[in-house]
Amino acid sequence: MNNKFKISLSLLFSVLVMSCHAENKTTDMLRTLVSGSFTAGEEYESPDDLSGINIFIVDRSNEPVDTLYRAVTDEAGNFASEAVFTRKGEYPILVMKDNRPLDSFTLVLAEDDPVRIEGTLPELQDSRTIQSNENEALRTYRRLDNQYYRTVNLINAGAVEEDEIPAMIDTWSDLFWSIRQDYPNTLAAERATNKSLEVLDGWNDQKTLERIQSDLADDNLQEAAIYYGTVAMIRLEGLDSSISFLNELDERMQNEENKRLVAMNKIEILYDSLRVDQARAAFRQYESRFQGTPDSLWASKMNYELNNMAPGMALPSFELQTHQQGTVTNESLEGSPYIIELVELTSRQYQGSHSALIQLAGSASDKDIKLITVPLEHSTITINAFYEERTEPWAVATSRAYEEANLIELLNINQLPTRILVDRDGKIVRKTVGNNLQQIARDIETLINQ
Repeated sequence: MNNKFKISLSLLFSVLVMSCHAENKTTDMLRTLVSGSFTAGEEYESPDDLSGINIFIVDRSNEPVDTLYRAVTDEAGNFASEAVFTRKGEYPILVMKDNRPLDSFTLVLAEDDPVRIEGTLPELQDSRTIQSNENEALRTYRRLDNQYYRTVNLINAGAVEEDEIPAMIDTWSDLFWSIRQDYPNTLAAERATNKSLEVLDGWNDQKTLERIQSDLADDNLQEAAIYYGTVAMIRLEGLDSSISFLNELDERMQNEENKRLVAMNKIEILYDSLRVDQARAAFRQYESRFQGTPDSLWASKMNYELNNMAPGMALPSFELQTHQQGTVTNESLEGSPYIIELVELTSRQYQGSHSALIQLAGSASDKDIKLITVPLEHSTITINAFYEERTEPWAVATSRAYEEANLIELLNINQLPTRILVDRDGKIVRKTVGNNLQQIARDIETLINQ
């Protein structure tokens, strides 16, 4: 296994699951006491009068911004008031005096979890303390997360022996899991649960499944199971077992939002595995079952993908301006296979994989397969600078050429880099996302051997 430790989430899990569920949304009003006390340091201008300091907590998730809490200190610097909110989560707080900001930070609000804030003026940012179970849990999680990323950097720098990495992965996963056990039902526990499984992802699939199945009545683990459990099952037992796993999750879940995410994941897995007809059937079931849900953008893009970008379909017609070869079109490329990639040249991940891409392109050119790179940078200077340090052995589109060709919409691009392998008849072989070139190499071999 490559000792470059990969930290990644699928778009579906990171965007949909985390944004929908990370903060226990509810329609009921939640309440908790927020109190505190400010003292005067030697440099504070009014040590005998600490009154008139305003404390605001706001919710910026909607427009207009909601003020959830306001308190004003008395002469001794004390304040207390009840915060009223609709969801457990992190909220921004602002401390002001005479319209002058003294401090700003975030804190967790949760029902019946009193928060106590203390600090010394004027250096409030350096002296501030926040006391509550939720906020202590989040501090613990963040300290651990910072230490974890330092370890990841050491691994990626090659400072850790490869045979030591699996044990380190297990240890870090256990440490994150311990937050779930030490601070149950907190926001930090939710994040730590996901992080524990993220750390394990691709390293210990059996342990991943054991953790997920330890308490599937827990909404948080149900959410994690949708992605981490599914991919672990694919690696351990194959696609059919993974689909069965998702079906079992759907039957066990009570939360309609989780059921919707299960259905979405099933469609994407079937499509990525080239079971396009099954993916289309699952999508029709999805549309019938979840009408009026808030994921119209995902549904629109998935519908376009299934009906315009599926393997075996002709790639939508395009006309693209390139540096070396002038105008390139579908017609001009017919007769030989080609790969078209949409990329950000400034991406470190793309730059790191470029040498491997050159090798792939060399191998592909030996088999009469062409490569076209479409940079999404607008600056000609940026594009030229990238290739001043590297060879340009294939066609590269000019700046903004992708806009003129409307490629983002035409090819349904949602992540970068995206690469599409097209056969000699202009039909799509596969669309892949990310910097792993192994799948493309395998598809090239399959295409050539047909």
